[in-house]
Amino acid sequence: MQTIYADGGCRGNGISEGEMYGSWVRDVQKMEWREYGYGTNNRAEYLTLIDALKDAQAHGVDRVLVYMDSQLIVNQVNGEWKVKEAALLPLQLEARKLLFDLKGSLRWVRRDVIFEKLGH
Repeated sequence: MQTIYADGGCRGNGISEGEMYGSWVRDVQKMEWREYGYGTNNRAEYLTLIDALKDAQAHGVDRVLVYMDSQLIVNQVNGEWKVKEAALLPLQLEARKLLFDLKGSLRWVRRDVIFEKLGH
């Protein structure tokens, strides 16, 4: 089983749409970084999770444990909270499918844990 720490964000967080970015690290290997154009913080979190899961698949990983600090994303993907924003629903469904395919689980951690692992 591989452990992934992932975090997405948005420059200018709090505005309607900012420059989105995301990064993840898989089993303390090289950190991956992506820029996603403009959108919301929650969209950036979902895109980062999806890219991290696709990266794990591409490297032959068959089981993952993913940690994120976004309670919204973790609870929506785990089916505990409803997706109220229609634009996020396809991302939630894709993340759930990838997580299922990887026999994975997604757990919430405090922000300081993500900062320690990713530096942001």
